[in-house]
Amino acid sequence: MIQGNWEENFVQMRPYIGRALAQETFERISLYVHEFLAGYAELFHTRVRAGHIRDCHGDLRLQHVYILDGEGEATVYVVDCIEFNERFRYSDVAAEIAFLTMELDAAGRADLSRAFVDAYVRLTDDQALYELLPFYACYRACVRGKVLAFQLDQPEVPPQQREAARKEAAALFTLAAAYASGPTRPTLLLVGGLMGTGKSTLASRLRDETGWALISSDVTRKKLAGVDPTTPQVGGFSEGLYSPAWSARVYQTMLDQTSALLACGRSVILDATFARRAYRHAAAQEAAMYGANLVFIECQAPRELTLQRLAKRWQARLAQQPGLASAASDARPELYDEQVEIWQPFYPEEEPATEHLVVSTASSPDLAHILNALSILRQKKPLP
Repeated sequence: MIQGNWEENFVQMRPYIGRALAQETFERISLYVHEFLAGYAELFHTRVRAGHIRDCHGDLRLQHVYILDGEGEATVYVVDCIEFNERFRYSDVAAEIAFLTMELDAAGRADLSRAFVDAYVRLTDDQALYELLPFYACYRACVRGKVLAFQLDQPEVPPQQREAARKEAAALFTLAAAYASGPTRPTLLLVGGLMGTGKSTLASRLRDETGWALISSDVTRKKLAGVDPTTPQVGGFSEGLYSPAWSARVYQTMLDQTSALLACGRSVILDATFARRAYRHAAAQEAAMYGANLVFIECQAPRELTLQRLAKRWQARLAQQPGLASAASDARPELYDEQVEIWQPFYPEEEPATEHLVVSTASSPDLAHILNALSILRQKKPLP
């Protein structure tokens, strides 16, 4: 049904190529859609099984949402549901949410668009919606652009109104192309690096921006041992819970969890050191099995700065200060040099399918740059 809707859309958009729609824009959107449908096929099946296909409103636009004051508090009214066409009304709830977010983006309010989506996900815990949002927002922008472009062939429409419709349609098609710049298949993102380089902080920020599932080696290790993640464990390097055998078990558990998520069409962030090539290679094999993109972000920071961070964080952990991104980490300054000794540098030829991105964490990383490298559209372009 989704593919059929898109194919109908493309047929109806074609007459406006060169008038309100550039050929390059049309081809970019078409390629993105077909690759997304293939690359995320399992996610679409998962949405059906999970009951996310509903009887929706079908036309959740800004002009159909009203906030009216009444007896001291505001009430939201949504009007003009598409009652006459079940095909337009029944859809994934992600397509419904995407319509209003696209309208907000087009109105130049990407901030409200993001706030709306984040609030919806908090209430529903529908994390997978983030991965589907660009696809459905692209569709909604194309539909609105197409409907406006229809006026170009209606002789009863005054010339001035036709020109205004052409410009707005062109801007919506441009917005659709911006949405069509994102990933077209799930991603396995490895966030690694030496202890104290800010892996967990960056991984958490990326999780918040993308909505991808996050699996932490520190938390996994403690759970496997039946230990509260916030309880500090004092021991030597490569001893106890950090022995090679324990670490191998931790990485395997993380990959097992990753496999289950990738099988459902979800993207995953793995927060771990990934000091050994064997662990990076195992992750690469997992990504290849499910046709997922694989990116290794290696966090780097100067030694002295890292040691300062480790000392400060360890003291905070012993004092049980809340809000630490690395609340489960047992890394300490005296262990740093031993980890440096066993670190195996990344070589492109070790795993050609892996995209390697080195990120300096000496200061707060440029998240927009990282998201751009991951082809994640953070802020949508408003209409001119």
